[in-house]
Amino acid sequence: RIYQNGQFTGSVLVSVKGEVIFKKGFGYACIEDSILNTCDTKFRIASFTKPFTVMLVLQLIEDGKLDLDGKLTDYLPEFPEEKGKDITIHQLLTHTAGITGEWRIPNLIDIEKEYYTRERLLSCISERDLVFKPGEGREYSNFGYALLGLIIERVTGKTYDEVLIEKVCKPAEMKNTLSDVNALPIDNRATGY
Repeated sequence: RIYQNGQFTGSVLVSVKGEVIFKKGFGYACIEDSILNTCDTKFRIASFTKPFTVMLVLQLIEDGKLDLDGKLTDYLPEFPEEKGKDITIHQLLTHTAGITGEWRIPNLIDIEKEYYTRERLLSCISERDLVFKPGEGREYSNFGYALLGLIIERVTGKTYDEVLIEKVCKPAEMKNTLSDVNALPIDNRATGY
Protein backbone atom coordinates (compact mmCIF):
# COMPACT_ATOMS: atom_id res chain seq x y z
CA ARG A 1 0.00 0.00 0.00
CA ILE A 2 2.83 2.44 0.79
CA TYR A 3 4.37 1.74 -2.64
CA GLN A 4 0.98 2.17 -4.33
CA ASN A 5 0.66 5.56 -2.63
CA GLY A 6 4.03 6.60 -4.10
CA GLN A 7 5.70 6.68 -0.67
CA PHE A 8 8.20 3.84 -1.03
CA THR A 9 10.88 2.67 -3.40
CA GLY A 10 13.39 0.00 -2.47
CA SER A 11 13.76 -3.70 -1.79
CA VAL A 12 12.05 -5.72 0.91
CA LEU A 13 12.98 -9.05 2.45
CA VAL A 14 10.96 -10.65 5.23
CA SER A 15 12.19 -13.76 7.00
CA VAL A 16 10.82 -15.71 9.92
CA LYS A 17 13.25 -17.83 11.91
CA GLY A 18 15.73 -17.76 9.01
CA GLU A 19 13.20 -18.73 6.34
CA VAL A 20 12.60 -16.10 3.65
CA ILE A 21 8.86 -15.69 3.24
CA PHE A 22 8.83 -12.60 0.99
CA LYS A 23 11.28 -10.64 -1.11
CA LYS A 24 10.66 -8.14 -3.85
CA GLY A 25 11.97 -4.89 -5.36
CA PHE A 26 9.68 -1.86 -5.72
CA GLY A 27 10.07 1.26 -7.83
CA TYR A 28 13.15 2.42 -9.69
CA ALA A 29 16.84 2.08 -8.96
CA CYS A 30 17.35 4.74 -11.62
CA ILE A 31 14.31 6.76 -12.66
CA GLU A 32 16.07 8.42 -15.61
CA ASP A 33 16.99 5.09 -17.21
CA SER A 34 13.83 3.21 -16.07
CA ILE A 35 15.90 0.63 -14.17
CA LEU A 36 13.73 -1.21 -11.67
CA ASN A 37 14.78 -2.13 -8.14
CA THR A 38 15.36 -5.83 -7.61
CA CYS A 39 16.38 -7.90 -4.63
CA ASP A 40 19.99 -7.45 -5.83
CA THR A 41 19.92 -3.64 -6.01
CA LYS A 42 22.62 -1.99 -3.91
CA PHE A 43 21.56 1.15 -2.06
CA ARG A 44 23.59 3.91 -0.46
CA ILE A 45 23.19 3.70 3.29
CA ALA A 46 24.60 7.19 3.82
CA SER A 47 24.70 8.04 7.53
CA PHE A 48 23.97 4.45 8.50
CA THR A 49 27.70 4.07 7.80
CA LYS A 50 28.44 5.95 11.02
CA PRO A 51 27.71 2.95 13.31
CA PHE A 52 30.22 0.94 11.25
CA THR A 53 32.78 3.69 11.78
CA VAL A 54 32.05 3.72 15.52
CA MET A 55 32.49 -0.06 15.63
CA LEU A 56 35.83 0.14 13.82
CA VAL A 57 37.09 2.93 16.09
CA LEU A 58 36.09 1.00 19.23
CA GLN A 59 37.81 -2.14 17.90
CA LEU A 60 40.98 -0.12 17.27
CA ILE A 61 40.76 1.31 20.79
CA GLU A 62 40.40 -2.22 22.15
CA ASP A 63 43.44 -3.26 20.06
CA GLY A 64 45.45 -0.38 21.55
CA LYS A 65 45.85 1.40 18.18
CA LEU A 66 43.68 4.38 19.11
CA ASP A 67 43.01 6.26 22.32
CA LEU A 68 39.52 7.67 22.96
CA ASP A 69 41.17 10.76 24.45
CA GLY A 70 43.82 10.91 21.73
CA LYS A 71 44.02 14.16 19.79
CA LEU A 72 43.14 14.52 16.12
CA THR A 73 46.63 15.88 15.37
CA ASP A 74 48.21 12.82 17.04
CA TYR A 75 46.79 10.74 14.19
CA LEU A 76 46.57 13.30 11.38
CA PRO A 77 49.51 15.66 12.04
CA GLU A 78 48.86 17.43 8.73
CA PHE A 79 45.56 18.76 10.10
CA PRO A 80 46.11 22.38 11.22
CA GLU A 81 47.57 22.24 14.74
CA GLU A 82 45.68 25.28 16.04
CA LYS A 83 42.34 23.65 15.13
CA GLY A 84 43.05 19.98 15.81
CA LYS A 85 45.23 19.97 18.93
CA ASP A 86 42.22 20.00 21.28
CA ILE A 87 39.89 17.71 19.28
CA THR A 88 39.66 14.18 20.68
CA ILE A 89 38.52 10.93 19.08
CA HIS A 90 35.65 10.93 21.59
CA GLN A 91 34.54 14.39 20.42
CA LEU A 92 34.61 13.30 16.77
CA LEU A 93 32.47 10.27 17.66
CA THR A 94 29.94 12.38 19.58
CA HIS A 95 29.74 15.36 17.18
CA THR A 96 31.21 17.66 19.84
CA ALA A 97 34.51 18.47 18.10
CA GLY A 98 33.41 21.75 16.52
CA ILE A 99 33.80 20.41 12.97
CA THR A 100 31.26 22.10 10.72
CA GLY A 101 27.91 20.49 10.04
CA GLU A 102 26.35 19.96 6.65
CA TRP A 103 23.83 22.80 6.79
CA ARG A 104 26.71 25.30 6.80
CA ILE A 105 28.15 24.00 3.51
CA PRO A 106 26.20 25.42 0.54
CA ASN A 107 27.87 23.17 -2.07
CA LEU A 108 27.72 19.93 -0.04
CA ILE A 109 25.58 18.18 -2.66
CA ASP A 110 28.33 18.82 -5.22
CA ILE A 111 31.04 17.67 -2.82
CA GLU A 112 29.19 14.40 -2.13
CA LYS A 113 28.68 13.68 -5.85
CA GLU A 114 32.36 14.06 -6.66
CA TYR A 115 35.17 11.68 -5.76
CA TYR A 116 37.61 13.34 -3.39
CA THR A 117 41.10 11.96 -2.81
CA ARG A 118 41.95 11.59 0.84
CA GLU A 119 44.26 14.62 0.61
CA ARG A 120 41.57 16.78 -1.00
CA LEU A 121 38.98 15.66 1.55
CA LEU A 122 41.31 16.52 4.43
CA SER A 123 42.01 19.91 2.85
CA CYS A 124 38.29 20.57 2.33
CA ILE A 125 37.61 19.87 6.01
CA SER A 126 40.65 21.59 7.50
CA GLU A 127 40.15 24.84 5.56
CA ARG A 128 36.82 25.45 7.36
CA ASP A 129 36.71 27.21 10.68
CA LEU A 130 35.60 25.33 13.78
CA VAL A 131 32.04 26.32 14.68
CA PHE A 132 32.73 26.15 18.43
CA LYS A 133 35.57 25.27 20.76
CA PRO A 134 35.94 21.45 20.96
CA GLY A 135 33.75 20.05 23.73
CA GLU A 136 31.65 23.20 24.11
CA GLY A 137 28.79 22.41 21.74
CA ARG A 138 27.24 19.79 19.51
CA GLU A 139 26.77 19.80 15.74
CA TYR A 140 26.05 16.74 13.60
CA SER A 141 28.98 16.46 11.21
CA ASN A 142 29.67 14.07 8.35
CA PHE A 143 33.07 15.76 8.08
CA GLY A 144 33.92 14.68 11.64
CA TYR A 145 33.20 11.09 10.63
CA ALA A 146 35.22 11.51 7.45
CA LEU A 147 38.13 12.44 9.70
CA LEU A 148 37.55 9.26 11.72
CA GLY A 149 37.66 7.29 8.46
CA LEU A 150 41.01 8.90 7.59
CA ILE A 151 42.29 8.09 11.09
CA ILE A 152 41.21 4.45 10.69
CA GLU A 153 43.17 4.32 7.44
CA ARG A 154 46.22 5.98 8.99
CA VAL A 155 46.51 3.69 12.01
CA THR A 156 45.80 0.47 10.07
CA GLY A 157 47.70 1.23 6.86
CA LYS A 158 44.64 -0.01 4.94
CA THR A 159 41.72 1.66 3.19
CA TYR A 160 38.51 2.19 5.14
CA ASP A 161 36.83 -0.36 2.88
CA GLU A 162 39.52 -2.99 3.54
CA VAL A 163 39.17 -2.52 7.31
CA LEU A 164 35.37 -2.55 7.09
CA ILE A 165 35.37 -5.81 5.13
CA GLU A 166 37.98 -7.46 7.38
CA LYS A 167 36.61 -6.42 10.79
CA VAL A 168 32.84 -6.16 10.18
CA CYS A 169 31.55 -7.53 6.90
CA LYS A 170 33.40 -10.86 6.74
CA PRO A 171 32.70 -11.82 10.37
CA ALA A 172 29.02 -10.90 9.90
CA GLU A 173 28.86 -12.56 6.44
CA MET A 174 27.75 -9.26 4.88
CA LYS A 175 28.69 -9.95 1.26
CA ASN A 176 27.14 -6.88 -0.37
CA THR A 177 28.22 -4.11 1.98
CA LEU A 178 31.01 -1.75 1.03
CA SER A 179 31.76 1.93 1.12
CA ASP A 180 30.30 4.00 -1.69
CA VAL A 181 33.02 5.43 -3.87
CA ASN A 182 31.46 7.40 -6.71
CA ALA A 183 34.53 6.89 -8.90
CA LEU A 184 34.17 3.09 -8.84
CA PRO A 185 31.58 1.11 -10.78
CA ILE A 186 29.31 -0.92 -8.48
CA ASP A 187 27.04 -3.46 -10.15
CA ASN A 188 23.33 -2.96 -9.47
CA ARG A 189 23.88 0.37 -7.68
CA ALA A 190 20.76 2.47 -7.19
CA THR A 191 20.94 6.19 -7.81
CA GLY A 192 20.72 8.09 -4.52
CA TYR A 193 17.73 10.43 -4.67
